[in-house]
Amino acid sequence: MDELNRILKTLFLPFRFSKKYSILLLVSGLLYAIFFNLSVYCLSLTVDKLNIANFDFLSTIMPLSAYLLCMGVLFFISNLQNYFEQNYKSLTYINVQKNLYSKKYRMKYILNENSKILDTFNLLMDLDTNMVDYIKSLVFFVTLFFQLSFLFILISFYSAKTAIVIFLFTVLVLILVIKGGNASYIAHKKVQPLERQKNSLENIMTEFSYAEERNLFDYSSYIMPKYALISTQSRKYRNKALATWFIKAQYGGIVFVVLTIIVSLFLTSSLMNNELSFGLFVALFSNFVQLSDLMSWNLSDSIDSFIKSFAIAKDYLYIMNLDDDNANFSTQVHENIKSIQFENVTFKYPDTCSPTLVNTSFSFQIGTKYAIVGENGCGKTTILKLLLGLYSDYSGHIYYNENHNNTLSRDVISNEICVVYQDFAKYFIPIGDFIRLGATQTIEDSEIMEVFKLLELQFDINSFPQGLSTPLGNILEGGTNLSGGQWQKLSLARAILSGKSFIILDEPTASIDPISELKIMNTFNTLCQDKTIIYITHRLATIKECNTIYVIDNGSIIESGTHEQLIERNGLYNTMFESQKSWYKNEIGV
Repeated sequence: MDELNRILKTLFLPFRFSKKYSILLLVSGLLYAIFFNLSVYCLSLTVDKLNIANFDFLSTIMPLSAYLLCMGVLFFISNLQNYFEQNYKSLTYINVQKNLYSKKYRMKYILNENSKILDTFNLLMDLDTNMVDYIKSLVFFVTLFFQLSFLFILISFYSAKTAIVIFLFTVLVLILVIKGGNASYIAHKKVQPLERQKNSLENIMTEFSYAEERNLFDYSSYIMPKYALISTQSRKYRNKALATWFIKAQYGGIVFVVLTIIVSLFLTSSLMNNELSFGLFVALFSNFVQLSDLMSWNLSDSIDSFIKSFAIAKDYLYIMNLDDDNANFSTQVHENIKSIQFENVTFKYPDTCSPTLVNTSFSFQIGTKYAIVGENGCGKTTILKLLLGLYSDYSGHIYYNENHNNTLSRDVISNEICVVYQDFAKYFIPIGDFIRLGATQTIEDSEIMEVFKLLELQFDINSFPQGLSTPLGNILEGGTNLSGGQWQKLSLARAILSGKSFIILDEPTASIDPISELKIMNTFNTLCQDKTIIYITHRLATIKECNTIYVIDNGSIIESGTHEQLIERNGLYNTMFESQKSWYKNEIGV
């Protein structure tokens, strides 16, 4: 029963995007079949009137006019279908993009690291086109069904054997083209990982962010052969699918040509035996020749589109049914974060042998400054992602305000915590908009200018014609390019002005020299003295004033205390500090 429900949901998915235009397209297909069959009947009457010995022009006018009217209606319906298709595609595109982007925002963070999920998202980028093809295929099937039914019923009056032959040959053609459609979809899915690699290489070769290294290293001789190889592999998969489809379509065409010959012989025999009129002979023969073209090529194309679109619709429903990141969070609990506590937390990334964190326990209290330090790869960033609720498949407990995180609103976490990542996103938008992203309070231009001055941002906003409305980067006209250090200072300014009580800094000054780093972080601490700050870093001079420093190694907390206490213990922290103090010697007096 569950499988049947899934199939029905997939079959009716196109109607969810636009019920109105889906129904209109199907009704138009039905009307097309009806008027097509009427045109066949009217054509037979017209030819019979023209073929009689005592030709009477007036008696020909009525069936001829009816035939021409049917042809005009068919032309009108075809144009109407194009109009419906365009409207359906526009509505579907809006709904699909909204749903996919919304889902990617809501789904569990760890799924963004799953290559199969990413390939499926890549496959769904043309879902609006696939759904149009899906509906067009259904319309084609409706139209063809009624055309074949009319022909089958009409011929069965004269020869049941011939009608049965038509039925059997039609089933054979369907089997052949369905196999071709399956092969096409499988090849289309296989090519997605290659397409993702190809797109990545295209970005390296064309995007501005890679321009300096492109010129410096001249790595086109290394990238281009890889790009050519992946493109060739991708093309081979597509060509193989196309060849399979072409062969199946050819088989279908050959089968239907044989069937056309059989039907022609039957119609000729019936005509010679005066079992049907000359007009009906002409109408049926022309109708069957047209159907043979539809059955050999259009049917193959429609079934290929239907199977591919049906499979992609299943992929879409699969993505929509993935667990949301906030699925287990109650939206009814709204309270400010006062404390965060990890209790015996162990976490292992999927498809890895050993855990990244092992029985890790520590806590943060509001209004206090903390640091998590350790060498690269020790688990610092994993702690950050767990703290933010991005990963949920862990053992142990994480408490917010002494409550398990599953009882805390996801909105509260977003509104209370601000993070400055080492590899933060660079949004090419106006400077003022960049600062206000995610803010929980109104930020005046004067406040932004004051923070810029204190952080020594090294560019004069007033010198830009558009001031804080100046776009970042060179994507928009009048934009300005920034250095790595300036980008990081902008992100620090955004954190200062965010209005959030918890600020987490993940290697926030990696692009800033040690001496400037110390000055900037002293300013940052002064401006955020009433906030909880959590430093995640392996550069230690800026965290001397933290109330508690947690030292992590191989996924476990091995030391904790103040700077002075950790120096006295002469452990890993002291070793790291001794190796770095020369960077800051003049500034920190050591």
